[in-house]
Amino acid sequence: QAGDNLLRLSLVDVRKKILEHPNIREAAVLRRLPNVLRIEIKEREPLAQISIGKNYLVDGEGALLTWNDKFAQREWPLIEGLDLKSSVVDNKIQSDPLMEVLQILKLFRGSVAATRMEIQKVRLDEPGGYVFETDKAVALRLRIGLKPEEVQVKFTQIVAVLEDLQKKGIAPEVLDLRFEDIVVTPRETPKSHAKAAAPAAGAGERPSKKTAR
Repeated sequence: QAGDNLLRLSLVDVRKKILEHPNIREAAVLRRLPNVLRIEIKEREPLAQISIGKNYLVDGEGALLTWNDKFAQREWPLIEGLDLKSSVVDNKIQSDPLMEVLQILKLFRGSVAATRMEIQKVRLDEPGGYVFETDKAVALRLRIGLKPEEVQVKFTQIVAVLEDLQKKGIAPEVLDLRFEDIVVTPRETPKSHAKAAAPAAGAGERPSKKTAR
């Protein structure tokens, strides 16, 4: 506060007080005599919003953020299906599925696939993994436990697959990234492929899907 003796001021206490704000990730407090107190901060940046009764912004570490008007400059992917029993420690949500999805969203941001589509919604409670809904009306399915390097490869493959489907005049509804090859579910199965798909239906194996690398 104004009038405090700079020499008696505890830099540790000042830093601790600054870090109490949920949007501050790091803080450094430096004293420069005779009368300068230098404060350097690093703010948390939103990565998504989560739905737990109402919507909250979270960063890549699962920290709940206080709303800031500058956050209104863009829309954030909405994550649904979070276990409402997840605990919050030091203002961070303790949820393995949430942390995995946040990691995937970070990887997507830096991928070439992000130049082709935006992720608008993520569903955590889907059987066998997660579903990422995009602004191109194409859903991406990813399984639980994919390694970061595997996710990066998948996001690179997406662009080639989409370009190939466009050339063939196929509109995809789902790109399933849970397998070694990307499995494509067309929005509408062409009649020319209906008979070929029929035998697979009896075997219970994805009758209307195409596989592409």
